[in-house]
Amino acid sequence: MEEELSEEELDELFRNVDMDNSGEIDYMDFLVASIDTSKKSFITYCHEAFNLFFNSSEDPIETQELIEILCKGKFLKEELVKDILEQIDQDKSNSVTFSELVEAFITNLDLE
Repeated sequence: MEEELSEEELDELFRNVDMDNSGEIDYMDFLVASIDTSKKSFITYCHEAFNLFFNSSEDPIETQELIEILCKGKFLKEELVKDILEQIDQDKSNSVTFSELVEAFITNLDLE
């Protein structure tokens, strides 16, 4: 038997999917809503992204290299990125391992 959603439930669903609050669900909203946000999938996405930018997810990244990548285009302020990386670089090695980076994201995004 098919259960119908109430108008309030539909409104809430729409608000949760309409990421830019435009009153419409555009293609980007749809894509974001369809992404698997499980912890396992997130780690897989991170491995792929990490390996795209760096030789291996096993090698640490120098924090200065990350600062240059993240601050390219001046979208992020260098001071902000340095503060964030300082918190992520748990062993104070001036480099960030894949596990340190992913753990910081998982903690801050509250993934299950």
